[in-house]
Amino acid sequence: MSNTAPYSMNNYILDKTFLILLSANIGGAIAIIFDAYLADGLQFFAVFLVVVMDLIFGVARALQNGTFETKKSFKGVYRLVAFWALLAVVIAIEKGFNYIDWMSEAVMMPIIVFMLISIVKNMHLIGLIPKSLLTEILSKVDKYKDEDKQNETTE
Repeated sequence: MSNTAPYSMNNYILDKTFLILLSANIGGAIAIIFDAYLADGLQFFAVFLVVVMDLIFGVARALQNGTFETKKSFKGVYRLVAFWALLAVVIAIEKGFNYIDWMSEAVMMPIIVFMLISIVKNMHLIGLIPKSLLTEILSKVDKYKDEDKQNETTE
């Protein structure tokens, strides 16, 4: 004979209550996560835009040169996932510590600027931007970097 009692109504109620409470807690946690990241959705969208634009113009350049490789085009997808993961971690840190709400801008702006420069160069290489405009844009970036270096040495 078995020592276990048949499944009773009390066990059923306890199991059902436990599942309801567990589901509610999991749902609440998911809602908090989505709320935290959807509030910063424009940052994720900005990263998406620059990565996709760089991918589009990079693929156009490779097609124009006859050097397109599918494996290399997946680099854009990997880059998007990596940048989104980095942004998610930075936003999570910002949410945990109120006094560092500047961190996502400080971390992501150099990445976005780098991607924009890559977009401009690819646009030039496929003939969408004249060399004079590219030179002007890059000289302004270099001028800003030089001014920043001078400020660092004087401080």
